[in-house]
Amino acid sequence: MNAKSLFISRRLAPNSPLLQLRQRLRLVDESLIIFKPVAFTDIPKSEWIFFYSQRAVEYFLNGHSTSVSQDTRLAAFGPKTASVLTIRDRQPSFIGTGKAGETAQAFSMLCRAEKVLFPRARTSMRSVQKLLPDHIRQFDLIVYDNISRTDLTVPKCDILIFTSPLNAKTYFHKYKKEAGQIAGKIWQHWFFHPNGAVQHLMHRAQAARRARLLKEAVSELDKIIQLAP
Repeated sequence: MNAKSLFISRRLAPNSPLLQLRQRLRLVDESLIIFKPVAFTDIPKSEWIFFYSQRAVEYFLNGHSTSVSQDTRLAAFGPKTASVLTIRDRQPSFIGTGKAGETAQAFSMLCRAEKVLFPRARTSMRSVQKLLPDHIRQFDLIVYDNISRTDLTVPKCDILIFTSPLNAKTYFHKYKKEAGQIAGKIWQHWFFHPNGAVQHLMHRAQAARRARLLKEAVSELDKIIQLAP
């Protein structure tokens, strides 16, 4: 019997290719975490500001955009984060690939021994920071919290797709994985099949390529739907 329902821990955009799955099954798209800004006043001086996420850009710049010198260069972990900077009339001097290893290597060659500020979530994995050489001086600035929701009412689904470690932790804190359920994950631009095989989703800055890779992800999910009991 084919899968009848799929849960993904993110509210999907109206143009998301993943919405095509509604033609095949009941799709439940809902985030299991909430985001709250963290007040801050002291901003360490640095030559660079590196943003991990779109929310880091928004929470940092809201109310503090004038605190950033025009001489300060901005860096983005990936293309989506860079696009938010552009919308806010801030042009990034560096755009990573969305993969920590590649991004850290390229960024360390560019910034050399300069000071770098990292506005981030309190629970950030600090994936790029951990890979930077010691001669780069780092400053952390907590600008938002991502917190597990406590008001969860997620219907039972045949397939579970989690978009971050915290979403997965939140779900399994309340619900147990039931017999026959298939669980997978999409985060840091990778899709992990339940059997351990890996399919790359989004990588380069070109929108057409990202769209094509997302369509490939839909195709891979179709295969998983066929495998579900």
